[in-house]
Amino acid sequence: MSAGRTSRMAAPFGAIADEQDQWKHDAMQMVKQQAYLMKRALDAANLRDALKHCSTMLSELRTSLLSPKNYYELYVATTDELRYLEAHFAEEQAGSRRSMLELYELVQHAGNILPRLYLLVTVGGVYIKSRQAPARDILKDLVEMCRGVQHPLRGLFLRNYLMQTCRDKLPDLGSPYVGVGGTVDDAVDFVLANFSEMNKLWVRIQHQGPVRERDKREKERQELRTLVGSALVRLGSLEGVDLPLYREKLLPRVLEQVVACKDVMAQLYLIECIVRGFPHEWHRETLETLLITTTQLQPGVDVKAILVQLMAGLAAHAVEVASKQPAAADAAAAAAAAAADNAGAPAATEPAPIRAASVGVGVLDDVGAFHLLSRFCAQVAVSQNAGLELAEALGLQLALLDFALRAYGARRDLADQVFAATATLLSRAPRELDALSTRVLTRVLVEPLGTYGDDAHALLALPSWVGVLHAVDFDARRAVARDVARAALRGNAPMVDGAQVGRLLDALEPLLRGAPAARAPLASYGGAAGGAASGATTTAADADDDDDDDDDDVQEEVALACRLVLALGRGARAQPAGAAAGAPAPPPVAVPPSTPAETLGLLRTMRARLLVGGPHRLRRTMVPVVHRALELARVSPAALEFAHETLVSVFPTASSARAAEAGYGLWLCALLAADGARPAPAAPSAQPAPSEPAAPEASLPFELASGALLLLEEEISHSQAQAAAIVLFIATLHACRNFPRSSYEALALKAVGYSARLLKKTDQCPAGARPAAAPAADTRVRATTAATTATAATSGDGCDGGGVRDAKRVRDCLARARKAADACSAANGQHVPLLLELLDQALFFLKCGADAADEPGAAGERAAELSPALVAELANHAATQLAAVRPTADAAAVGAMQVHLDASLAHARERRAALAAHAGDGRAALALYDELLAAVGMPVS
Repeated sequence: MSAGRTSRMAAPFGAIADEQDQWKHDAMQMVKQQAYLMKRALDAANLRDALKHCSTMLSELRTSLLSPKNYYELYVATTDELRYLEAHFAEEQAGSRRSMLELYELVQHAGNILPRLYLLVTVGGVYIKSRQAPARDILKDLVEMCRGVQHPLRGLFLRNYLMQTCRDKLPDLGSPYVGVGGTVDDAVDFVLANFSEMNKLWVRIQHQGPVRERDKREKERQELRTLVGSALVRLGSLEGVDLPLYREKLLPRVLEQVVACKDVMAQLYLIECIVRGFPHEWHRETLETLLITTTQLQPGVDVKAILVQLMAGLAAHAVEVASKQPAAADAAAAAAAAAADNAGAPAATEPAPIRAASVGVGVLDDVGAFHLLSRFCAQVAVSQNAGLELAEALGLQLALLDFALRAYGARRDLADQVFAATATLLSRAPRELDALSTRVLTRVLVEPLGTYGDDAHALLALPSWVGVLHAVDFDARRAVARDVARAALRGNAPMVDGAQVGRLLDALEPLLRGAPAARAPLASYGGAAGGAASGATTTAADADDDDDDDDDDVQEEVALACRLVLALGRGARAQPAGAAAGAPAPPPVAVPPSTPAETLGLLRTMRARLLVGGPHRLRRTMVPVVHRALELARVSPAALEFAHETLVSVFPTASSARAAEAGYGLWLCALLAADGARPAPAAPSAQPAPSEPAAPEASLPFELASGALLLLEEEISHSQAQAAAIVLFIATLHACRNFPRSSYEALALKAVGYSARLLKKTDQCPAGARPAAAPAADTRVRATTAATTATAATSGDGCDGGGVRDAKRVRDCLARARKAADACSAANGQHVPLLLELLDQALFFLKCGADAADEPGAAGERAAELSPALVAELANHAATQLAAVRPTADAAAVGAMQVHLDASLAHARERRAALAAHAGDGRAALALYDELLAAVGMPVS
């Protein structure tokens, strides 16, 4: 090495990158040059010159100029060249040209100690392989000789070269060097001695150089730590090291070195190497020793990370052991069957029972692993030396909970102990948790759901869980509630027990109530007064709920609440016997769904929880409540009263058009359900229609219809929405079969009045014609006798047994609708489609009259009052108006209207042909159609 380079030997590591690259390049060139000369000398059988050139090459490793990264590259290049020399020594030994003892003494004549020791290690490896001397003596000599290099960086790499050279030459179990060459204890002593010196050198690096470069040296130590850890990895890979040796000799000596070094980085890294480098089943047996050592570490050591890694490894070990139990049981059963076959006895048909749900139980219970870890986690959380922040202490509880769930899946009491310890920890914490602590605590609260197979009831049954839940703020409880709700809907947990559902709803309170600003509750339900009061109290929070409508989280929460309503009363499916690892034991039999009365009770509980939410939230969450109640109304009259109470409480008024439309539809659905649940009245004898309607009969269906009309009148203000609502009301009324006559007439008159008050004439025309269907609807099918009339009413073919037939009212409705159509603008033919729709309505009424025309007595006379002349007049008027707008209107629109008119009249002719095909039946009906066709100028056939 040149004098200029020698003068820079003591330069610090803080050289700039360009200088580092140049120094590394110069050293690499020297290594290549001397390696070439060494190989030439070896080829020429000149061993002394070869050793001289090799020593010069190794002298490049004496530099202090290079950073650890660059020094490592130089070290790799140099030791690669040493392999050539090692191979030459092996050939010398195999050819018996030179004894290994002679070579071993020859290389010690090198002038500098570092090249001398590298050569000595190289020859020592071949010496051990030749077995000319016991391996333990050579190993002991080498590890002691390496003490001559105390420079931290050079000594670390020298001892790493020693470990790499001798790793396959240790007197280990199954090795050719065991026996005369030594025992497993000798191999352990060698590795431990080398590890101890490497650890001291590694720790000493932090004290080299000026204080201002301490951070840089710590970074360099991080880069060099794998050299030290490789020694522990080699200890863990020794075949002869078993649990007794590990517990009694190896682990105490390693832990002694860890505690004695008093360096934060070294203690943390070495404990992590112990946890990763040795089997977890050994850690299970020496758990208390490891945990006691963690209390003796330096204050700055991250004990939490050590415990988390240790618990994760033990849990993985428990899961692995449990997964092998079924395979072991099958193998035992097969062995028993084979033994039985050999003995001539019948083989056992069932294997030993395996507790698949109890992962780890019986694997870790023998040492009380959970209780040990729980106690030490509690000590670390409050220890001043550990200095844990609240979020870190909660993270430790999260790791402990994960360990309890994975290693003791069926032991829910252990999970509850973790929650109890967490609650105690929170009791010492500040009132307001920071954001990180809140996130960690949220994970703690939902962690068991995956292990319990999405059984939310199993989680909520833990007594200490609720206490931890109340320690977080509203937003965190809201997030937990969403996870619990998803699990309850996704899992197989039954929803039939009132106490379980109550606990579930308690946990879901933030989800059901909404944000604090939107918690304006409705007044108590149960009558018109309560409904009116509720309508007065809901407007205060409308603005807040309008903001909620645009929130994706709120939309999801409403959807979850609605799905929970639909899941009430759900039973549980029977599960197969083999449960997944870590999951709770499934129910042995299926849980049947709840009875209608029990489901109604659950609905009442759910409604009480939902009523404290904001008004807009209620308008959506109460929809499935009402629908579930209407489903139950088929078998439970009380459910219909419940639906009525809910509608009066939540939908007497509405704060938005969307809410009004939703409430209006629910009122009409309840009306249909009430009509279906009401027994049909007895069919009275035929009597003339009264001159004026009787007072409506007070009943639940009538109240429901009145509530729908009240909502229509007060809350639905848009003209098109009003028209659609009137059509929907008329269709619902038309579908009812069991209304009393007086109530039916009163509601029909109200529908006519609402139709007449529509703002747009285009809406008045079709809406005004449809109320005519109400008084004429029952004329569709009529029997010829009182007995058949009662049968038709019972089967739902009429409004009631007596019938509501008022041809005069039909004509009045059609006349008003025609007047409204004629009042529309005729410039673009806008009124013609309205007239065509009126024609279709009139043809329907004619069909109803034709069906009843042959009935004897007054029925036939009143049906005959529906003259075909009215229909013909509408048809001719529509044709005239169509011809008038043909020159100015769009040709395609005119063509479509002409097709509509022709199809309507063709339908009348086809109807007449169908009646004529049944000779002897419907002569009066034929006369009606003949008169119509003659009036419009269409041939009969």
